[in-house]
Amino acid sequence: MTLTLLGDSDHSFALPDFGIDEVLDGAAPKVVTFVADKPGTYTFLCTIPCGPGHMHMKGTFLIS
Repeated sequence: MTLTLLGDSDHSFALPDFGIDEVLDGAAPKVVTFVADKPGTYTFLCTIPCGPGHMHMKGTFLIS
């Protein structure tokens, strides 16, 4: 799976179950590539405290 990410300030894209924690500096898109080889539901999140909404910056991938 390949994701292209762009932030508005310093953030990160972390997908702990796949060993990913990439810093996004907000200045340029960042491509994150990983092999989605384990079926399941996985949480991704921002690991850089970035403001009042930081605790809500998360989501899930469903890999089947």
